[in-house]
Amino acid sequence: MKVATKMMRSSLFHYKTAGRAIYQASKHGVLELTKSAALEYAPKAIRINAVFSGTIEIPFVAVTLAKEPEAMEDTLRSQPIGRLGRAEEIAPAVLWLCGSGSTFVIAHALVEAAAECTTVHN
Repeated sequence: MKVATKMMRSSLFHYKTAGRAIYQASKHGVLELTKSAALEYAPKAIRINAVFSGTIEIPFVAVTLAKEPEAMEDTLRSQPIGRLGRAEEIAPAVLWLCGSGSTFVIAHALVEAAAECTTVHN
């Protein structure tokens, strides 16, 4: 069986912040695209899932946050565990979705982060 796994490397899928409607709408678009594509390609033995990884320590994020110290403070404050994620923390979930242990999993949005958070900034 073929596997297609889309990994979202940006902020938490379920994390909502005031003033980011367009960004959140795009995340939900990816979710619905994942579901639709998974159902369309399942008969062809192609599995499609999504990994919403939260904010991960990668060079792009480091450069962006270094330019805006307040953004780094807000980002860390938005993380219930108080830090950014690391790629090696996400990789096992992606490998599982691509492996033989998940052959019955399709159209799934795996939130690999401290999720289900809601905040409103004044």
